[in-house]
Amino acid sequence: MPELAPTPPRWRRRLAVLAPLAALAALWLLAGLGVGLRTVHDALPEGERGLGRALAVLASGGWDRFTDPWTFFALDNQKLILNQTAITTVAACGMTLVIVAGGIDLSVGAVIALCAVAGALVLHAGGGPWPALGVAVLAGGLCGAASGALSAGLRLMPFIATLGMMG
Repeated sequence: MPELAPTPPRWRRRLAVLAPLAALAALWLLAGLGVGLRTVHDALPEGERGLGRALAVLASGGWDRFTDPWTFFALDNQKLILNQTAITTVAACGMTLVIVAGGIDLSVGAVIALCAVAGALVLHAGGGPWPALGVAVLAGGLCGAASGALSAGLRLMPFIATLGMMG
């Protein structure tokens, strides 16, 4: 039987409950100061203008550092973050290349979903991970080729061509 984690002290439990409320109050206060004191914002030197934003981020997300400061740096949490951001990172790298080339692709999310479903169908039918990966890449490649053919071959604007690929 696994050992249960020790119960945190009472002050930490109370802090864990009250800290989100305090963070919301701090955000509300900082937002009010930012709106009402625009002249103060303009009077600040360029390097100090982000101080309110930094304080808001710390107030909204930093409250759990008091309850358990090493949770974020735990190996399991880092693996979870990498797993959850892998697809978005790959899509962002592809979009960077498209935008640098002077185009735009609105169908990225829809094509990612189509590729995921195509790969899942292969896995559900009893195929292994490699055939599922091949089918997913083939589906994405066909969608990209169709968008490219519409943009380059028919000289449609990439905005319009990829908008049509979303449906």
